[in-house]
Amino acid sequence: MQVIVKETTFTKINERIGTMLQKMKSYSQLFIAKKSLKTLLKTNRYESEEVMKNYYRALVENNQLNEDLTKGSVEGKNKLSKQLIDSFVELREHLHDEDFYTQVAKQWVKK
Repeated sequence: MQVIVKETTFTKINERIGTMLQKMKSYSQLFIAKKSLKTLLKTNRYESEEVMKNYYRALVENNQLNEDLTKGSVEGKNKLSKQLIDSFVELREHLHDEDFYTQVAKQWVKK
């Protein structure tokens, strides 16, 4: 009985550590992307737009953002992802502008 309890506790601890590491990885990736976008916006508009299009697709796929640029049913997992979602939502009226994704990138970098 004691062995089973210890294994169960160990499994729960491992799951929590795994979840924490995933959150840290997600946050770190967004942090680096946000900092990189700041530079990309000055040097390479095409590449920054591609980055933002990829984020748009990922947010829609994960139900964090709807295709009409309203908030999805799943909330952002951390401060940076919430800022990213908010940037898309705040600029949804400009969806058909040629530089829409650049505008969203600038908005996110400012936050």
